[in-house]
Parts: sequence; C-alpha cells; structure tokens
Amino acid sequence: VGSVVNWPSDTFDAQGSGGIAAFLETEDYAIGYLDAGHGHSLGLQEIALENKNGKSLTSKTADIGAAGAVALSGSTSVIPSDPSADWSGVNLYDLEGDTTWPITVFSYFYVQKDVSAMDANTAGALKAFIEFMLSAEGQGMAADFLFTPVPKEILDYNAKTLRAMSFPASMPAFGFESAASTMKGRGAEPYIISGKRRSYAEVQRESMMKKIAALEAKLAAPGTAAGAAPAPGSSEDSEIDPLGVIALVFAALAILVSGAALYFTMRASKSVCFARFDDNHGAEGCTIGSPTQA
Repeated sequence: VGSVVNWPSDTFDAQGSGGIAAFLETEDYAIGYLDAGHGHSLGLQEIALENKNGKSLTSKTADIGAAGAVALSGSTSVIPSDPSADWSGVNLYDLEGDTTWPITVFSYFYVQKDVSAMDANTAGALKAFIEFMLSAEGQGMAADFLFTPVPKEILDYNAKTLRAMSFPASMPAFGFESAASTMKGRGAEPYIISGKRRSYAEVQRESMMKKIAALEAKLAAPGTAAGAAPAPGSSEDSEIDPLGVIALVFAALAILVSGAALYFTMRASKSVCFARFDDNHGAEGCTIGSPTQA
C-alpha cells in the first residue's frame, strides 16, 4: 500500500477533486471518488461503500467521526500517545465499527511544542485560535463547510496536547465573546475576540447574500421561466441589474472560499464514491468493496 496506484488501462485520470467532479458531471455512468462535501454540493449521486464490518453505508448514513474514536481505542492505537511523535503512519482507512466510514482523513495543522520565544501577543493569538477550533462554537462551524466535527476523544487528545505546549510567561490571556451572549463592557476590551461585534465588511457581505437570495427566489417563482429576460421597460427589467448580479455571485464565491480555507483545520473529512447516471437509471444497489487506501 502506497501513494502510487497502478490503475487499469481502461480508467481515466483527473487532477484534484475539481477535475474529478468535472469528469463525473459530463460523463454518463462514470464512477470516481472525491471529498464528500464537494460531491454533495454538486448534487452528484453517491454510491454505498462496504466497511470493514461488512456494512454498506453512504457518507450521510455513516458516523464520520467514529473513525477518530476508533483510532484512539484498543490496545494498539493508530494515533501516537505522544502528539510530538511521528505521525507519518497515522491511517484512518477501513477501521472497525458498524457505522465507521472506510475512507476518513483528518485535516490538521502542526504547531511548535515550545513557542516560549515567540512574541507574546502572537503566541496568545495562536493559543486563542487553537482553543476556538476546539470549542463547541468552532467545531459547530464544520457543518457550514460540509465537514464533520471531530469526536470527543479527539477533542480531549487535542486539549491535552495544548496543555503540554510551552508559551511565553508574559503572554496575554485572550477571551471570547460568543455570538449568543454579550459581555457588557468587556466585549470591547483588548484581547477579547468577539463573535458578536461585526465589521462593516461583514455587514456588506450579509447584505449581498440577502440580495442574492431575493434574486433566486424571484427567478424560482411560479410562472418565471429560467433565463427568460423581462420585457424592456418593465418593472422587472429595471429591478435586475445583470452586472450587479454577477458581482454579487462572485462576492459570495469569495466568501465561501475564504471561509473554507480557515475551517478545514482539525476537521474529520470524508471521501466518498460518486457516480453519474442518466435519467433512466439510479444508484440503488450499487456497492463497491471497502478500499484500504485513498
């Protein structure tokens, strides 16, 4: 088992998840695998996989986080007990469990164990970022980007890792003001990271998203033909500015891309098999044996 796979001559190659998705969208009866969030967002049909316990599952019926819990259990843990040890052999593929998804990977980042020589403010911000990622609010954002929060066992492991780090003695302690609760007075103090107090840029983005939603609702309204142009001079013609619509769409795309780059960290991601069928065929009953490598 390695990173190089000798595929049969009658298969096709594609670069990255985007390339695989594009191939599946244009080729009838094509089968391939890519990140579950990517595939589901494009509306591709998913094929069930058989896990190590012989159970056929899709990524929507499996417990994606179970792989992380299983990896820490048993007499021989897949994950090193020492977080500073070698992680090159960590492999979450095809682990035991009736609901375990067979192709699961972590998204994680490396930090230096000893950052005591780092600028105190920078070190404080780094620690606050990690703490937020492990918090209920931070983990809860995973679903917004079609990722799965890591299980409690992994959260506990990460918390222990964080406690083992060395930070500057003069490092300030950052605090958090959640979006659901207000810290009267303290919320605007230094070293408070607020999920409630918003920048003007965020307000602008929310306004653009509302306008996009309104335009989509108007286009989806009964009696509205997709792509039909309003009559010249009509009220609809004056309300919809094509250039404005294009600008809003690109702005929304930028929001999604920038957000995904941040929250991929420390999530249990999932890869699934997708297929494209014509209108007369479905994916029911199509099962692929459990793979042992990506």
